[in-house]
Amino acid sequence: MKKMLLIIALVAIAGCTSRTEGENNAAIPQASCTVYNSESGVEIECPDGSRATVKHGTNGSQGSDGVNGQTPSNNGSNLRHYLHCETTLSDTNLSVYYRLATFEGDYTFAVAGVYGTQIEVNNSLIHPARHEDYESSPVYFTYDLAGKPNGGYWKIYYNADNHSIIVNYIDIDESYSWELTDCILED
Repeated sequence: MKKMLLIIALVAIAGCTSRTEGENNAAIPQASCTVYNSESGVEIECPDGSRATVKHGTNGSQGSDGVNGQTPSNNGSNLRHYLHCETTLSDTNLSVYYRLATFEGDYTFAVAGVYGTQIEVNNSLIHPARHEDYESSPVYFTYDLAGKPNGGYWKIYYNADNHSIIVNYIDIDESYSWELTDCILED
């Protein structure tokens, strides 16, 4: 029922348009369509003479109830580890964050970004266990920090040797590197 009302609302708000077959193919000014509801569906009629019928569908079956107080079966998507770091980058007006989730299905999800008072740039990636970057789970994105606006980019990744996050800014003008050690790891 909600889906039907949404469709009706969208069609009613959007209106109808048509194009003439004339020499300049200019658009005819937009006018509102009329929506008629009936037991079998919805009829939409527009001023240009076009009509559409949306028939009511049947309700889907209800899903099974969840199990209270029990651990769900392991389907490979259970969270195993979650690491998060966030800090202000020294000598800049930016802060940085990195989040790494490792799942029992042998993949990682990483999201990282930098932000200031009026900007945020970020990216996220999923790494399967067979990928060479699985352990470090790097995240790359472009945001020029130094010198001319010529495409400086960021690489933020997990350093498994000492459980820190490495933030590298690479640019032809100037490059920077930071190490985040105050990360929180939740098992």
